[in-house]
Amino acid sequence: SALQLIKDLVWSSFYAVADERAVRVRDLQSFEILCSDIRREIGPEHQARAKLLSEVLVKLSRLQEAIQTEDLQSREGVYQDISSQGEDLIYEGFLLDIESDRLAHYARYLEGALMRVQRLQQDPARDARLMAEVQVFSQRYFDHLADGGEYTEGLDHFRWLIEEYRVSLFAQTLGTAEKTSVKRLQDAWRVVTSGG
Repeated sequence: SALQLIKDLVWSSFYAVADERAVRVRDLQSFEILCSDIRREIGPEHQARAKLLSEVLVKLSRLQEAIQTEDLQSREGVYQDISSQGEDLIYEGFLLDIESDRLAHYARYLEGALMRVQRLQQDPARDARLMAEVQVFSQRYFDHLADGGEYTEGLDHFRWLIEEYRVSLFAQTLGTAEKTSVKRLQDAWRVVTSGG
């Protein structure tokens, strides 16, 4: 709901500001300093995150509208892939689950998916080939979670590397936050399977 989203935004702003400093508080003076810092920093942080979230919601709305077309729904594999991507990005409580700096990348991920939809008609065979490349890795991620696998730091890195890989394949002009490739994804997956 909109109300829950607002509450989550407030708490995520608080977590972003408090960060690791909160766990280092051991005395009253440290606590009071932290409270003072939070009072000073939370307003600008909340405004910045609200702006990011607003942009994300606009992109999500455009993407949802784009994938509801009859043509896209007839391409069941593509429809399911993009829907699954959106559901993994935005769900109830996502603002509290993701690291504080991750929200800044969401609009780019959604814009990449929208660009993919817009280009699909030009070369459906290319889209199918690229989708198969991504699904090799996204399926590992979803299977790991479905099998009750632990959500580790390594899995988190693998998850976001998949999103960057999607952007590099379907919307290269948007750029990526880090280098990504099949080899980097394979290396990241080895970290997951080794317990990292």
